[in-house]
Amino acid sequence: MKAYVLIVVFVALLNSSHGKKYRTIDFGCDDPCKSCISHLDGTKGLIKHAASEPKVKQALRTTSCGKSCFTKLCANFDNAYAKLKKGTASEEICTSVGLCQK
Repeated sequence: MKAYVLIVVFVALLNSSHGKKYRTIDFGCDDPCKSCISHLDGTKGLIKHAASEPKVKQALRTTSCGKSCFTKLCANFDNAYAKLKKGTASEEICTSVGLCQK
């Protein structure tokens, strides 16, 4: 799943650099907690690069807000993204927005 998320983010970045709109990515909603964790884990390495960080943020927002099971993540996106950027564990972020149970 992590490799899939990375590929999706790279495709979104590639599309954005050519003036195309981001695509909504179809993440499975069978287990929103697991999908949220995988989604954020796959993005962590990409946001460490200052040049691509704004595009990664927009791609993550687009994919997070494009899925009904991620509405809680989308509603708290800026806070969740700030935590992700600081290095907070993906599971902790997904739990804080209500997608995972403690």
